[in-house]
Amino acid sequence: MIDQEKFNLLKANYLFENLPDEQLEQILSITQDITIPKGELLLREGEVGEDIYVLISGKVSVVKQEHQVASLHPGEVIGEMSLIDNSPRSASILVLEESKFLKIPLAKLPTLTQITQNISKQLTKRLRNTTESTVQALQAELEGAKLRVEMGGFLFRILLVLAGWIFASTMVIKYERVIKNSSFISIPAIFLIFLISIYQVKSSAYPRSYYGLTLDKWKKNLWEGSFFTLPLLIGGTLLKWVLVNQVPLFKNQPIFSLNFTLQSLLPPMIYVLFTPLQEFIARSVTQTCVKFSLSGKHTVFWSIILSNLIFAGFHVFLSPIFAIASFVGGLFWGWLYARQGSLVGCSVSHALIGGYFLSALGFGAIFRGQ
Repeated sequence: MIDQEKFNLLKANYLFENLPDEQLEQILSITQDITIPKGELLLREGEVGEDIYVLISGKVSVVKQEHQVASLHPGEVIGEMSLIDNSPRSASILVLEESKFLKIPLAKLPTLTQITQNISKQLTKRLRNTTESTVQALQAELEGAKLRVEMGGFLFRILLVLAGWIFASTMVIKYERVIKNSSFISIPAIFLIFLISIYQVKSSAYPRSYYGLTLDKWKKNLWEGSFFTLPLLIGGTLLKWVLVNQVPLFKNQPIFSLNFTLQSLLPPMIYVLFTPLQEFIARSVTQTCVKFSLSGKHTVFWSIILSNLIFAGFHVFLSPIFAIASFVGGLFWGWLYARQGSLVGCSVSHALIGGYFLSALGFGAIFRGQ
């Protein structure tokens, strides 16, 4: 009497598909039950195949040159390529937990045309899947390479400008008695970086939204940017209160430095108006390019850090304190940009914090070293 469970196991396997029950019974009569303990090899790469196996229960993996390349499940056939040729085994089969197999000797297996046809069909299916997977992998690799080339070109241009900025600012510091106004360096440098950023976006093969230039969910991003900024405004106010009450240098200074003259309001107004431009350079282009130039884990984290180090470097010339403040603030705005994928929230937050700290709290004079 045949074992119905094993009979159904063979019948469900692709190798024996469409075989008459009589032939399946004949094959089942020559099988042998074997059990392999955990950690042992069922097949060894390079040895000649004399049997094929059907996994009844347990868990095994296909190992190629000490690398696990696939896992097999109950009902799957193992070593069937030996039916096609007598080549050595192409991989080893490692038993991950105690497993039971049906062992089918090739020498006793009747010559069945249907089995050969089934193997051919399966090989064709695997080849198609492999081809599609290979094409997709190559397309993904090509896309990644194209992205890295594009981002690398931008970073090269930014670093070139940064090197020129450092050289020029050093010259100004060295000859500060002769050079009274540094605007002839800072304004052209900012304008040049802005032009590079514009060129990057316009020449990019990627859509504008890739650089955060989108109004999708702008109301939500606007509200979120304002909401997350509120604790920072409160924290800044408390900091000013502590400075006024605990630091002698700030004694007798008001917490709020409200001055509505044009001369006092003009600098923070200009700053606020230029915040979208600054965020476009620092977040939309620099942070995006750094992120997609990196690979591995934590690319968002490192893109925020590196882009803000670059951006803070352009503020050192104005004041070291201002550079530190721009770096710390940039970490928050970089996180907000990464969260929203839009310039709306970080631009609004930057404008609120910049205007409030520089004007209302009077930190502008501190940042300028006055």
